[in-house]
Amino acid sequence: MKERFRVMSKKKTVGKCALCKKKNIELRNSHIVPRLVYQRIKSHPNTRFRNIFSIKDIYQDGEKKPMLCAECEKFFNNYETTYANKILDSQNKIKKIDYDTNQYIFSLNWRVLYDDLYVLNSLEKMNDTIKETFISYEKILNTYLNNLKNNQVPIITKEIKNFVFFFEDLNIPQELIQQCSSNVCGYSFVTKEYDKFIIITMYLGMAICTVYTPKNLLIINPNKTLKEIIFKKSIKKTIEEEVNYTTRRVIQQQSKNLKEMKETGLYEKIKDRYRDK
Repeated sequence: MKERFRVMSKKKTVGKCALCKKKNIELRNSHIVPRLVYQRIKSHPNTRFRNIFSIKDIYQDGEKKPMLCAECEKFFNNYETTYANKILDSQNKIKKIDYDTNQYIFSLNWRVLYDDLYVLNSLEKMNDTIKETFISYEKILNTYLNNLKNNQVPIITKEIKNFVFFFEDLNIPQELIQQCSSNVCGYSFVTKEYDKFIIITMYLGMAICTVYTPKNLLIINPNKTLKEIIFKKSIKKTIEEEVNYTTRRVIQQQSKNLKEMKETGLYEKIKDRYRDK
């Protein structure tokens, strides 16, 4: 893939906007998961975030990447503010996803999928059919968001739907919920049945999902029996299994990180940073 942007200076990156596709335009350092989420996780104003799989990578207010032009960044910010007021700063659970929350979820999970496909290249090892389906998925979401931004009628296929699940409503052990309360993660995956292509973002005890169920796609896993192929789990059960898997993996990695931090002296440095604060 050709380089999408070039750094003109430490403060300015010029390239192609991931959403509107304008070229040779200044790109903002855009959050994949909005800054407002990290602000609500911080236990102290000086709190910094670290990449759990590379603890030397530090993010002051969450992970940012040169991704969007100023216009597209502003467009996303509008939905993020509305979402924060309705959901993050409310004690009420989401009973039904309303219009604004739906748009926020599309904007959030499109960023996660785009990052997986074209920045992290984390879907490279999947077979061609699955990867091409994810590429089509990203294009559908991109077109939808551009139509929404340009005040055109945004139409999304019925094969794509958003869901929000709270960890406490899933069969997740309480200790896992507590230990992962300050973690933020987002990624894309395909179910074992090859029938659902899911983008999931997890933070603050929530799993925010965009699910694509292509009607005309048939991928048969040779290791599955016909009975297993026909059986389709509910979305909730699928997400429950995924959250259980991810939270356990996060805790295992946290234990490894803690051991490394103590061995290198980083643990004591962090303690000193927040001592008496």
